[in-house]
Amino acid sequence: PLAFWENSYNTPGVGAGQADLVEPIGRTSARIVGIGVLPDEVLVDELYPRERVLVTPEVGTPYTCTLRPIDPDDDRSVEELASAIVPDDCAMSYRYFSLRVDGGDDGVARVADALTATFEEENTRIPEALREQDVGYVLIPSATRDQRDRVERSISPAVTALRSFALAAGVATVVVTSLGALRIARRDSAHTGTWRSLGMTRAQRLLAIGAPLGAAVVVGTAVAVAVGFALSGFGPVASVRAVEPTTRVGLGGHVLLVVLGVAGGLLLAGVAVAAAAVVRTAREPAPRRRALLGAATSVLDPARGLGVRAAARGAGAGAVLVGSTAAVGVVLAGLVFSSSLSGLVGQPARYGWPYDAAVMVGFGYGGAAPDAIARSLDRPEVDGWGLASLGSVTIDGETIAGVAARERFASLPLAAIDGRLPAGAGEIALGVQTAEDLGIDIGDRVALASYFGERDATVTGTVVLPPVGPFESDRAATGTGALLSEPFFRALVAAAEEANGLEPGSFDETGLGSFVAVDLAEGVDPSAFFDSIEDDLRSWDRNGFVSRTYPEPARPSAIADLAGMRRLPLALGAFFALTMAGGYGIGIAVATRARRRELGILAALGGSPRQVAASVRWHALTVAAVALLVGTPLGIAAGRTLYRAFAVDLGVVPDVVVPLAWTAVVAVVTLLIGLLAAAAPARAAARPATSAMLRSE
Repeated sequence: PLAFWENSYNTPGVGAGQADLVEPIGRTSARIVGIGVLPDEVLVDELYPRERVLVTPEVGTPYTCTLRPIDPDDDRSVEELASAIVPDDCAMSYRYFSLRVDGGDDGVARVADALTATFEEENTRIPEALREQDVGYVLIPSATRDQRDRVERSISPAVTALRSFALAAGVATVVVTSLGALRIARRDSAHTGTWRSLGMTRAQRLLAIGAPLGAAVVVGTAVAVAVGFALSGFGPVASVRAVEPTTRVGLGGHVLLVVLGVAGGLLLAGVAVAAAAVVRTAREPAPRRRALLGAATSVLDPARGLGVRAAARGAGAGAVLVGSTAAVGVVLAGLVFSSSLSGLVGQPARYGWPYDAAVMVGFGYGGAAPDAIARSLDRPEVDGWGLASLGSVTIDGETIAGVAARERFASLPLAAIDGRLPAGAGEIALGVQTAEDLGIDIGDRVALASYFGERDATVTGTVVLPPVGPFESDRAATGTGALLSEPFFRALVAAAEEANGLEPGSFDETGLGSFVAVDLAEGVDPSAFFDSIEDDLRSWDRNGFVSRTYPEPARPSAIADLAGMRRLPLALGAFFALTMAGGYGIGIAVATRARRRELGILAALGGSPRQVAASVRWHALTVAAVALLVGTPLGIAAGRTLYRAFAVDLGVVPDVVVPLAWTAVVAVVTLLIGLLAAAAPARAAARPATSAMLRSE
């Protein structure tokens, strides 16, 4: 069953939802044939509720209408004109048109300008009583390109996280595969001398060791591609779920190119390095390096000193040190990135909502009554409030969502990323992405066009605007939009009043404000506060509509997506750490196996099994210490750099959070992993007899 209701504008003084409207103008029934996604439901929207039903023309036509024409010289009152213009059986509130224009995306601005000019001409034919109430034709454009850009910007955090996952997995795979190849190749080290004695060249020896390992890499890569293809339909992420609800299996050509080209090449290079490490003839270390190591280990007993030396210049030492340092760095970079994301999601001021509560009047189209708002908010629970007007402006032919400061709005300042907030009569600020798209720098002069006319302005800075705007229209968001100072907007309105022959303040009487921001006293619950002023809210709207309240921040779609996946960078870091811990264990095992002769000599010279095991443990702990000393600052610096670049691109305040407590945990865990990695090799090294270790001698 469907009920169609009379448009509340037809009944003066009666707002939507009032008890006066008790009977619909018609009822009908319709069969549900499907559930889908409407174009404006792709992005997460926490500003307006979206409760829709799409009906066939047969269902809706009896209740749609076209406004009746009216004589420009008609001198009746607004109420009488409204009844004459809108048919009594009309249940229609809005009418939308979808256009395909010449020139595609590039032709949208031209068509929008033409329509705006037409509407302005038509507005001159509207009776004076309606013009005084700011009634007129207004273009509310929504470009497909802008929607596409919003979707891409919304899912960019998810894409960034997934690319980070791919990079971390790729690095882990290359390092662990190289260490594994080195361990396998070491098994052939005893034969390389025999092969050389039999006349095999260096290239032949490399081929004999590297060919089987290379073949394994090729087969493994092919299997990985097949597995990746099978798992490619795992499911879409973030807002993409709205338009891709079903899974699709497939790998793009660029993905295969990266996997088969870059990743495959790096894997084969790792195998080649491992084979070369086994084949090459041992060389004497450079004197400077030997001197440095001697100085570093002179204060240690021989067993521990040998362990430290092995960590620095033993077999596979470079690969183990690089892999361990990379693991620590990636984990800390993930921690910094994840903590900063959590701080962004948990601090609304950073994404443009520095308010405790807010109210949207007239669905963002205006009608606010500042005097009634001031009376309601003049109470101890309120520390401050501000009113803003919402709509669209045009700069360099591009339509941009605008937020114009009205009464007291500047007292609740938004966050400026660069420069400063606008304050003068000729000043505006832009979102970071908007400024970049238009090629505008701070200090530039631009021509801004709006419903109230045109005016030049100076851009004073880049700002994070709240995600607000009129219902079913463009709205500001992270990185996009324009902030107009209160003096600038007043000058625009005054010029429009003069151009239309209206008394100063005529437009103000219609209620140009839409968005009310409220700063509550500390400890005041927003929901309880709105309950206490519920009876006053209807007086805030000159048209009698019930205003929508926001006791919680309205998050932009990108931030809402981030909230659901802010722990992903940390999970990726943990995955990488686990993988590298396995590689760390392999590396220590390989190095211990290569030190059999050295450890055998230590035992032959009187070293106890405990000292032999201690040498292996010091080897592992030295690797862990170097990884912490080098990886910690590199990881923190990388996390800071990546997050700042990410935040600036997203258009939010780029405050970075370095979790000191978690950094200390990483340090402790790294040392524990070093001890665990050395446990099995240390037991194995301490167990064999000296003769077994020196058998090859």
